[in-house]
Amino acid sequence: MFTFSFWHKWIVTASFFMIFFGLSLVLFNQTPLFDMLFNRHINKVFWDENTMSPSLLLFQQWIYGTLGAVMAGWGVFMTVLSVHAFKNKDKWAWNGFMLGLLLWFATDTAVSLTFHVYLNVLINIILLLLFGLPLIFTRNHFNSTQT
Repeated sequence: MFTFSFWHKWIVTASFFMIFFGLSLVLFNQTPLFDMLFNRHINKVFWDENTMSPSLLLFQQWIYGTLGAVMAGWGVFMTVLSVHAFKNKDKWAWNGFMLGLLLWFATDTAVSLTFHVYLNVLINIILLLLFGLPLIFTRNHFNSTQT
């Protein structure tokens, strides 16, 4: 379909996107833009968003900040992995990407479905496609004799 180079650039770009989104979540999670696109959809699952107390808003800012920090760190890890070992077609890099992606998707999506946080399920599906497509289309480029 596309060349290895195309999919490599795709996964590097997606990894940078993860860093950007994570840092945005840390820095801007209580802004009107995040409120409109993110908070409002999640808040209504857990509480009446019209009566959120100042302490609840502080908790939300903290929990989204830590989530964003994890996402940014995950993005750095994926960027380094994709720029070096993935580019070199090291089989362990492909395996690490795929296993990590599938474990994250299955557990995060199961928790989100349990709590009826469907926006997060949608985001998970988008991220699965964003990172899964290059993995699927590059699988045959990795030497199966490497560990």
